[in-house]
Amino acid sequence: MVLSSAELHLLAGLQGLPVRQLIWDLNAIYFVSNQHTLKLEALADRPPTSDADRYDEASYICVHEPETSGPFSDAGEEGYWYRVLARDIRIDKVELVRSYIGTPGSVLIRPNRRELSSVTVTPVDCGALITTELGILPAVQLGHSFGFSHWPELRFYSRGEVKSELDGNYEILQLGGQ
Repeated sequence: MVLSSAELHLLAGLQGLPVRQLIWDLNAIYFVSNQHTLKLEALADRPPTSDADRYDEASYICVHEPETSGPFSDAGEEGYWYRVLARDIRIDKVELVRSYIGTPGSVLIRPNRRELSSVTVTPVDCGALITTELGILPAVQLGHSFGFSHWPELRFYSRGEVKSELDGNYEILQLGGQ
């Protein structure tokens, strides 16, 4: 439920990249550049611990180049939820967001309390903070609710607003090259 080294490399490779379109979708963020499209995708599955019950679930991310590569329609498309948040923008910084899930019960464990927990704790890469000149795009699954649509508004946020929403329940990890 944590990114592979190849996925971390793809995510870190966004830093400094000019993108033609930055897309926010229910379960994905798309980065459409002149060279390729990268997809940061939301997924959910049962934690891989022996004490997880059948109802336990963790929301995590994967990073890959999708089969469909854009560009996306600026006006959207009937039957699709996505929005073009920005055009012709540079990705300044990408930070990984990690949470910790306790099982059984799929409880969110604060990072500074995970060693003290009486349940089995699984690290989960649940999103990324994408910094641009317009602010931060918070591609983070809040409270382990699947997808990226649980933020109060579909927009760029300030660092203070992001930290307030994350409320100390997540670790923000720097990626290489920053």
